[in-house]
Amino acid sequence: MIYHGFLTCPWRPRTGFRTSRNRFPSILAPLLTLPLPVVVALALAFVAARAWLGGDRGGRWHPLLILLVGATAAQSLLIALVQHYGVTGLRWLQPITASALPPLTWCAFVAVQVRQLRARDAWHGLAPVLSLLCLLFWPDGLDLAVIGCFVVYGLALLLALRSGAAELPLSRLASDKVPRWLWRFMALSLLVSALGDTLISLNEVMQLGESRALLISVMSSLMLFSLGCIGLSSEWRTAETGDAPAYHAHLSDMVALESAESNSKKAAPEAVDTALLDRLETYMRETRPWLNPDLTLLSLARKLGVPTKTLSAAVNAGRGENVARYVNRHRIEHACELLRTGQAVTSALYESGFNTKSNFHREFQRIHGQTPSEWLEQEVPACGAIGSAAKQ
Repeated sequence: MIYHGFLTCPWRPRTGFRTSRNRFPSILAPLLTLPLPVVVALALAFVAARAWLGGDRGGRWHPLLILLVGATAAQSLLIALVQHYGVTGLRWLQPITASALPPLTWCAFVAVQVRQLRARDAWHGLAPVLSLLCLLFWPDGLDLAVIGCFVVYGLALLLALRSGAAELPLSRLASDKVPRWLWRFMALSLLVSALGDTLISLNEVMQLGESRALLISVMSSLMLFSLGCIGLSSEWRTAETGDAPAYHAHLSDMVALESAESNSKKAAPEAVDTALLDRLETYMRETRPWLNPDLTLLSLARKLGVPTKTLSAAVNAGRGENVARYVNRHRIEHACELLRTGQAVTSALYESGFNTKSNFHREFQRIHGQTPSEWLEQEVPACGAIGSAAKQ
């Protein structure tokens, strides 16, 4: 619903500011009431500005994520200007800016979760250019181009996040599968928006009535708001600026690690896996990298000097679980040791490398099949004080 059938109205822009008498009974009405898309635009703009200015001490967001939220805010404002305030002179811009959101979402996903963007990724900028060319030379194909952009990038995201796909090298291991589900929701938001635009484009009764305008505003606002809010989820926060050089060093080493993967495949898989797992166990025991809540698959593979795919395959084959769950198991064991000493759950989870209570409780129940308080009642039945502290 971010695009909602541009070609259902004459494609050539009409200048001027048109105000409906029924919609605004007085000249002060637009000042006293704000349409839903304007409210969404203001909310997203505030969140993006706060993130850009460094609002949270717990970390910072990738600039592309802030740009994505800012772009959704601008698109919501554009919808309000065209649909509610009658600024038809901006109608031509709506499909172009809408077609820029899917490739921007994809590039944000790649930069935040997979690898550093490269010069070859610039071709994703062709999506809005294609929409502009259709607007100028093939207006009848504009709907197909914009809706197709949402579908292609939505399906591409789902394909990259499918079950059994490679792990996300830059994702926090403490989060396990949470980032995958959040990105899947963003992919579904793109597909739902494309579906809504398709249904409107196929509708033969296009009178731009009040009820239809309200439906468009509500649906587009929900899609944009969900896309923007997930774009600044706490799961995407990276390390503070003091850790930025190390973070970018990890990214620069990604190409070298991937190139080394072809050479590692020539060796005997079983021997390589065994040796690698032994080195991993030694490294985990001696340096305890899992105490760092920002630990990623890429940083762990870099310390061991192997490609991320090689490390992931070795852990899956040798331990029967992915790297995230393998690391979180060490964190849970450390948290259990702290809980046995009488430490509260809140302090134990943060000192064990988790950054949120929800991730800790989810992993604890996965490993032990019960909550921390229930585990303490069975593990240390005589320590009532510990059990009460665990419920905090």
